[in-house]
Amino acid sequence: MIAWTEAFESRLPTADEQRQFVDAARSGDREAWGQLFRDNFQSLYRYAVVRVGDHHAAEEIAAQVFEEAYRGIGGFRYRGVSVRSWLFAIARNLTADHLRRRSRTPTTGISSEPAAMDQLAEVGVRTDVIRALRQLTEDQQHVIVLRFMHDMSLGETGHVLGKSSMAVSALQARALTQLRRLLADSGHEPSNRNGGSTDGV
Repeated sequence: MIAWTEAFESRLPTADEQRQFVDAARSGDREAWGQLFRDNFQSLYRYAVVRVGDHHAAEEIAAQVFEEAYRGIGGFRYRGVSVRSWLFAIARNLTADHLRRRSRTPTTGISSEPAAMDQLAEVGVRTDVIRALRQLTEDQQHVIVLRFMHDMSLGETGHVLGKSSMAVSALQARALTQLRRLLADSGHEPSNRNGGSTDGV
């Protein structure tokens, strides 16, 4: 049997390996938690900074995700939902809480702060696409960010947003249609991280 540590380091883990990993983390295995942190901290940080627009706050939120996960792992059961999507669901709630505390009328989609813009640009999102993204609904923004910035599956994205895979697919289609409409004047279309069209994602 392949150890969960080897699976996480070399490829995406199978369902059985995910269960092994969750069991190890639930038992307090320090190696499991270290692997969980290494695999996910930077992605959680990027997600948070895009939403809150503050590097320091994003780092605190990403760290707090693991504190919440450590307290809640006893109630987590692997039923086809990846550990990563569970962590992102925690991050979504924490960023929403942060934004509510910061403002009575918070913007809960993509932040317009320079830190958020820099983070999006760093992973190859053009300025015109960023402007267009901010005109989408909050759910549409989340779908685009999770699917194409974080390479999440429909199922993982649905878990983070509390929606079915079918609902996420429909939401993604509407979001991409709206993006293309907004970008029509510039003659560009949104693309995935490999530089191709997002039509087939």
